[in-house]
Amino acid sequence: MLRSQVARLLAKATVVDNRTVDEFTVEAWHEILHDVDYDDAMTALTDHRRNKPGVWLEPGHIVEGVRVLR
Repeated sequence: MLRSQVARLLAKATVVDNRTVDEFTVEAWHEILHDVDYDDAMTALTDHRRNKPGVWLEPGHIVEGVRVLR
């Protein structure tokens, strides 16, 4: 996933949980998600929001969600 795609993923997450995202946040998430498919990551984000309400989203949740999709 490109850094710009990570930024879009985080922007979507922000709409729900009002997290603060800056360039350091994007970089940290990109280090973990660089090899994850963007569309799969967006699906994993949606699934996380549906199935784990109130659980603060972390990049590992995305990786785990993508594994489930595959």
